[in-house]
This record gives sequence, C-alpha cells and structure tokens, in this order.
Amino acid sequence: MACGVIEAEKHHCRVIDNSNPNPHLDLSVSVPSSKLRYDDDWCTRKNCFMIVDLIDGSGYLLYKIDLLHHLLHNDDNNLSCLCPLLFFPSIENYEEFFNCIKLGSKFYFFGLDLCAIGGFVDDYGDESYTNVYTLEEKDLMCIEPSEHNNVNNFKHLFTKIDNPMHSPKRYPTLFVANQQLYVISNEQSFENSCFEVFSPSDQTWQVLPTPPCPKGLRLDVALLVLEQEQTVFFCDFLFAFNLQTNSWTPTADSIYYSDCDDDTLSPPRVFRSNRVSLIGDMAFGFTFNAEGYYVCASRATTATKELMQPNLAPDQAFLEVFRSSRFTYMDNKIHDDLYSDYIVALQDMDGKQVLCIVTYGTNLASYHAKTSNVALTFFDIPGDFYTSKVTNLYSSYAYADDYAYADDTAEDGSVARSYFNAKFRHTSHFVVTNSHLTTHGQLEACFF
Repeated sequence: MACGVIEAEKHHCRVIDNSNPNPHLDLSVSVPSSKLRYDDDWCTRKNCFMIVDLIDGSGYLLYKIDLLHHLLHNDDNNLSCLCPLLFFPSIENYEEFFNCIKLGSKFYFFGLDLCAIGGFVDDYGDESYTNVYTLEEKDLMCIEPSEHNNVNNFKHLFTKIDNPMHSPKRYPTLFVANQQLYVISNEQSFENSCFEVFSPSDQTWQVLPTPPCPKGLRLDVALLVLEQEQTVFFCDFLFAFNLQTNSWTPTADSIYYSDCDDDTLSPPRVFRSNRVSLIGDMAFGFTFNAEGYYVCASRATTATKELMQPNLAPDQAFLEVFRSSRFTYMDNKIHDDLYSDYIVALQDMDGKQVLCIVTYGTNLASYHAKTSNVALTFFDIPGDFYTSKVTNLYSSYAYADDYAYADDTAEDGSVARSYFNAKFRHTSHFVVTNSHLTTHGQLEACFF
C-alpha cells in the first residue's frame, strides 16, 4: 500500500530565535554530530526495536527503526513507510504472557507458544506458559519487513530454551543486567516464583525473592537499572533490588505502601509507566496528572534512589516544541489511548547527551483506514537545570499537581520550580499502514 499522510495534520516546528519567550530552551535546530554512538557500543547499535501491543487484542507487531540515521539526517520531508518485521497473532486472553527483549546477539521471546496460533505447539499445556524462545539477530535482520510476516512462517528460525521458567509470568517486565536476563510478573498470581533470572552461559533459571509489596499490587511500573550501583530501582512500589545479594531494600518512602493506617500520608512523587532512562546524571521518565502523561526528569542530590522521584519539570518552551513538532492528535489528553511514548537515551562521541522520545499513535479519523504514525523527537540534553518562580501551577502548560515536583513556596505564595534544559534538534515522522490488520496499539517496549 502506498504511503500517504495529510500534511495538515502535522505542525512543522519553526526556527525561533529572538522571539523565544524562554531563553533557557533553544528552539533552533542544532547541528548533529556525525560521530554518534549508542550507550557504550561505538556506532554498532543502529536499530531500535519496538514492540506494539495491538489494542484490539489481535497480537503484537515488532518493528525496527535506525535511530542513528534519523538523528543525523532530518529528512522529514520524505515521510517513510514503516512495516513490521514480524506479526505475533494472539490467542484470546493469552496475549498477557507475551514480551520480548534483546540480550547480546539474541532476542528472547516469552509467551510465544500462546501467541503463535497453530504454529509452535499443538497443545497448550503448562509448559506453553513457561517456554522461552530465542532468535538470532542476524536471522531477524534477514527478514524483509512486510505486513504479511506472520511469525508462524518463520518458526524455523526460533530455538526453544531447554530449561523453561519455573512458573508463568503474567504481564512480564523484562530487563538485562550483568549479562543476565531478569523477568518479573506484574501480577503475583503465581506466588512461588514471580521473579526469576536466566543465565545464558549455563542456560538455567534461578528463582529470586518475591517483591515485598502488598498482594494484588500491579508491578507494571517504571524501573531503572544501574549496573554500576548493582541496583534496580522500581518506582511505583518504591523498593530497590540488589543484583549482588539478590535482596530487596526499601527506599525512604516505602512506608506509603506499608500496613500503616495513617491517612495523612501523601503518595510520593514517582515516575510512572515504561522504562526510566539515564541521560548523563539525570533520569528521564514520565509522570502524570489529570491532564495526562508528560516528560519529567530527576537528579540525585544526596542518594541514588532520588533518581526515581522526579524533581525537574518540563518548561513551557519544551512542551510547546514537543507538541508542535508531532502530529496534532499526539497531544490529545482526552483520548490518551491514541498514542504512547517511550524514552530512549543516546550519546555522541563528544559526550553530548541526546533524548529521543518515540511516539506511536493512531488518529481516530484514520483508524478504520488501518493507518498509524511514529514520531521520533530528538533533544540535546546539556545536563543542567534552572529555577524559576511559578505563578499559576494549573496553567495549560505547567502540567502540575500537588505531588509533581519538589517545589519551594515563598512567603508571598509564589512557587520556585526547577526545570531541565533541553535543545530541540528535529522530529522524524513515519506512517504505518496495513491492509488487513488494525495498526491501533500501544508501545509495549523499545530496546536495542
């Protein structure tokens, strides 16, 4: 199907110089470095992989995008088509066991037996919930992207791990640390082993201690992996996991989730939804209020755990350029299921930190046409911040609520708020079309 887009849907960001109302954020397009790297791997990690959970429950789509190319080349006038590498059809009510992550040269797929209809197993027994499959990156890269790439047509490329997990993981959250693969169930329905780690070297699973949070609490929370600290921070229930001792440690605000009956306790400020990304010495993620999700950041002042509690707000200029550089429906707070965001951290050889916000969305007007869009919005992050007085916390651009940031209130009633600095580069846009499937979905994960 030919690519097409209604240009009126999209606002193009204009270069603003002296008219910039906030000098702390430069809206002029910066010249990107030609020597870019991803994390600690020089110029080798080019592809970002996206898992999209289709909103009608029909399955998942796996895409790849060359972030390196689109950061270095602002070719937004040539809107690119984006086709999936693979489509994973779901069996009704079983899609909750599916997820995917990359470790080394392999992709690891969870719940694949339950998502590949009639392809991988004939009988959906107990092991169907615990089997894990791998796919070599070189084999995946040989697949030509197409809307017809049903995973059942490529099952010969997958290898089942000999040892299955000890128990199923419903709504699994995956992360990699110390060259090992961790999986934790977001629902503690299976009490014995909701948290496990896989060692690729000896192909074995180890059951880890259950998170010390109340039963029934959903663990679908933002997390931050700090290998240097040998710690994984989980925001929403405010416990950290020690990778060396395999033990859980409460953070300062964990009393909020204890059995305390004190109704005066206020919920702590935390990141919400998806992974938290470290850019320099700042953590970037999302929090929300009545108006929806928005980007925020944090910096550690005395303790590393403070990275998980946002204290740096997006300023008005950041929000304006972020909104105006994407398709208009991607800022619709009334229909927040129209789009979803994911933060990816990049860095160049000169130490310049880059924030990339990946947005996947579907316009209601084009829903029945099976058309969606992807936007990549790039910002340079210098790593500093500034403080300014706020007179109206509930303005359309403040996106503030009572627990949003560590504000200081002066005697005159004004509020001093800290904002992270950012420099807009550009936004690249894609169109996603499919002749026989809906494309309306939510970003499940982004990874390299």
